[in-house]
Amino acid sequence: MAEKKMGSFSADYIRHSKAGYPTYAGIMLSDDPTAPFNPERQVERDLTPDGIKIAQASARKYFDNLDPKKDKLYMLASNEVRALETAKVYKDEAISRGFTIISVPKQENDIGYRITGGGVRTSSKLSINSKNLVADNVFMPADKRFKVNSDKLAPEVRAKYQQALAIVDRDNKGSYGANLVAYGDEVKKLFPEVRTSEQIEKEKLGVLINTFGNYSKRHQESGAADHIKVLAFGHQDQMVGFLNRNFGKAELDNCEAVSFNFDNADRKVEVSYRGDKKKLEERFLILGALGSLMFSLIGSLYPSLTGFAIAREKLFEVGSFSELWFVVGMILFLSLTIRQIKYSK
Repeated sequence: MAEKKMGSFSADYIRHSKAGYPTYAGIMLSDDPTAPFNPERQVERDLTPDGIKIAQASARKYFDNLDPKKDKLYMLASNEVRALETAKVYKDEAISRGFTIISVPKQENDIGYRITGGGVRTSSKLSINSKNLVADNVFMPADKRFKVNSDKLAPEVRAKYQQALAIVDRDNKGSYGANLVAYGDEVKKLFPEVRTSEQIEKEKLGVLINTFGNYSKRHQESGAADHIKVLAFGHQDQMVGFLNRNFGKAELDNCEAVSFNFDNADRKVEVSYRGDKKKLEERFLILGALGSLMFSLIGSLYPSLTGFAIAREKLFEVGSFSELWFVVGMILFLSLTIRQIKYSK
């Protein structure tokens, strides 16, 4: 009997290219500078001319190391324009080289489709969607902060903003990410809506890594011989806490990638960053509440899925995914959903 082929799977987290942030600037200069970010009300051109050139050069270099005959691509991106524009540059370069891009379903009124023309799925786990841009603004280097319409801030908010600026500027680390790691906890005491680097890692990056780990296992057990490469376009916010904790650096440059290679034999994930590699324990998906993200990926890879029963069959077709965990996970997911509905009434 021929030995069963094992497909391989890896994921690269890529920060967006250089941007002008016109949506952020517009909100903070408006009559409501603390208004939450709305992804459907963005200026739909964010990368600067230099940002476009940086993305194009980075995409060429990136795909020089892949093979269109062996590597299939799956693209995810934040719902913020600068990440989507960066994803489109990479997508266009991949298409010009003959790579297969795994299709994703078109979502109604999806800004991702409008910016990229399809082939890139938006993910909330890659997005920032700030609740208060004024509060987040304090983490910027002093010479790069956005102007704020201070006259429209409530007096108590203005006072807290000045206190937060003083906290960061007593020893500004020179980058948004490094300041977020260093001062996030202190600023959060003034602005509870601020998410610290640790919170962002747990709420967003942790879910992505778990999802990728689970799909890696499914893909390797499916018998497919191809390699799936996930390109996830996001922001430094999701990565800086993780990078600081594991590599001692809280920074991620424009179009810089952090690579995740999954080894299901020893249940570890190898992370590569700036030539340094670390093998970390792989945290597999347990809570069913996280299952929706995995379903979105599997739904794109298996577009014939039309219902829960078919989804369940497909999941078990591609590997030895534990039926017990599936049942427990779905019960947890449903119970959390019902609980949320109960307390939202």
